[in-house]
Amino acid sequence: MYGIIESPEFLVQFIYTLMGSFFIFLFYILTFRKISVTLNAQMTLFFVNSSFKFS
Repeated sequence: MYGIIESPEFLVQFIYTLMGSFFIFLFYILTFRKISVTLNAQMTLFFVNSSFKFS
């Protein structure tokens, strides 16, 4: 009777799941940061335009 860690199928599945989760997490962080940077740039442009209109 094999232990859970000794069975190679489980190990391969576990590694693939771990790598998949890691890549999804990394992709999410990169996309989220890109979105927040774009939002910050748009907000800055909006405030600059507003201040130019008011002056």
